[in-house]
Amino acid sequence: MLLLIGMIGLFVLILAICFYVYKMNEKLVELSKKMNQTKDDHVIELVKQDHGLNFNSSFPKEILKLINSEDLSVYNNDSVIIFSSPYCGSCKELYPILNKMQQVYRNIQFITLMQGEEDEVIQVAKDYNLNVHVSVLNRDEMNLYKTFIFPFAYYISNGKVVSKGVINNEFDFELLLKMKETKHAS
Repeated sequence: MLLLIGMIGLFVLILAICFYVYKMNEKLVELSKKMNQTKDDHVIELVKQDHGLNFNSSFPKEILKLINSEDLSVYNNDSVIIFSSPYCGSCKELYPILNKMQQVYRNIQFITLMQGEEDEVIQVAKDYNLNVHVSVLNRDEMNLYKTFIFPFAYYISNGKVVSKGVINNEFDFELLLKMKETKHAS
């Protein structure tokens, strides 16, 4: 009798595991479908697209002063401008991805506007071996850019904001770049 109860219990456990695996597979299939949506389906979007500068508005500063004292125009080439801070945990996780994205998308200039003191910004650039352009963002400038969330990115093309949103990982970067072709850019 105990053997029968044990076998029934084992059967119920196996049935529960199969049901769990089935449900997880459904969720993975659904997520996969969302990730393969066409640009017209427009289901997956970056978070906080309503934040900051308006779509199709001009980026407020054409020339940025970099920490290496060079001037860089954001109007001459397509640019991804990432707003970050030395104290932002999510930003710290993003810095290694920036180098990778710059290598993959060589025709786009990646620029980090880092809010903080110049010596802190330089130290972060060294600590993370950033191979992207880095510029100091002063608190006063945050109002100019209407950007108060970190990490937040703009895709600038021909001096205009064509996509924007919170960026936390490589997938978000890919989405930001693909959004250039959506209705926001029209």
